[in-house]
Amino acid sequence: MTKRLPAFLRNPRREHACRHAARLQHDDLTRTCHHSVEEHLRHLRRFARASRGAEDQTRLGFRRLDDSVLNLVNGQLPRIHRDNLPVMSTVRQALQSALDENGGLIPFDTFMGIALHHPQDGYYARNIRGIGSRGDFTTVPQLTPALGEAIGQWLQGKAEQRGWKRFNVIECGPGSGALAEAVTKSFGWLGRRKVDLHLVEKSEPLREEQKARVRGTWHATIEEALDACDGKALIYHNEFLDAFPCRVFRKEAGAWTELHLRVVEGNLTETFFSPQRLLPDSKAFEHEWPEGQRIEVFQSVRDWMKDLSKAWREGSMLSIDYGGTSGEIYERRPQGTLRAYRGQQRLTGADVYELPGRQDITADVNFEDLARWAREFGWEADGIKSLGTIAPNAPGAEAFRLLAMAKG
Repeated sequence: MTKRLPAFLRNPRREHACRHAARLQHDDLTRTCHHSVEEHLRHLRRFARASRGAEDQTRLGFRRLDDSVLNLVNGQLPRIHRDNLPVMSTVRQALQSALDENGGLIPFDTFMGIALHHPQDGYYARNIRGIGSRGDFTTVPQLTPALGEAIGQWLQGKAEQRGWKRFNVIECGPGSGALAEAVTKSFGWLGRRKVDLHLVEKSEPLREEQKARVRGTWHATIEEALDACDGKALIYHNEFLDAFPCRVFRKEAGAWTELHLRVVEGNLTETFFSPQRLLPDSKAFEHEWPEGQRIEVFQSVRDWMKDLSKAWREGSMLSIDYGGTSGEIYERRPQGTLRAYRGQQRLTGADVYELPGRQDITADVNFEDLARWAREFGWEADGIKSLGTIAPNAPGAEAFRLLAMAKG
């Protein structure tokens, strides 16, 4: 019987090549039936290389990987061994390499970072199918300009408070560009002439959508945008932080274990172990949770804020996302909030790992953590508010929270 690649490595366009490679390797695999899981995974990696070679008559080479590949999200992913890794041209190959180099086990945030933000093949890099009714998910700006108008008023008010007659505005993760379009329209014709719009976006498909809606300057990172603004800017983002890799924990026997993934019968499967890294700084750990409660912590967001603080000299920032306080997020949610979206369908459980790089993955944002981290870095942080306080007509406003922060 011909053995097949794990489900998360299979590609329908390469099924024929994979079957051919499997026949060529059958004898070798038969002799490995009693080998360790690690050795089995190494054979699977050879399958992946063989399938690609059968398709384009080339084999994956080896080289020393640079930081842009290893540190997929602002340096937040755990380091994997740099030497003797194949060129990571796809999400599947990157995941297999991470598994191979870490004994067949990877923490969840590594998986999420690779699946969403792999620089060549991640969901946001090339596979997102658009935002809105024809995409995988819909955001509030797609439904109404009310949010953009409210943010526009907030920006103008902050500029007046600081005495800025001309000012820089930065949007992080502009999505389809609908929000930026509504914000700039709210300034009016004369007001737009006093604003320099900067958009932080790495995804080429989304950049093209944005350029069809607004005029501005695009940047790959917030640090690059702030450098263009001499460190002085008003910043806003909506449903941006929830796309950062998060760590997932579960309460067991009075202690915390952390979610890892391994391959079982060809599928990525959850398993929990004692954390191999220090627990992140999070308000969620201070609550009394029942046994089995799962929580998510966006440690990568804290690190992003820390890096941002080095480049941001003066201004205000408005963060909007679904989430709330620890109590609000996990009330009657013992399994936490981790989920995926594909074709407007909400996916949970094993479905989150079904098509890495081909579906969105997200979790609710803990705004208590955002406020705590902001103050840690010397920023001012207002109270956590409902989105309805500034945009009462926005659909689903009750599920969203906002936090205004300032520096300088």
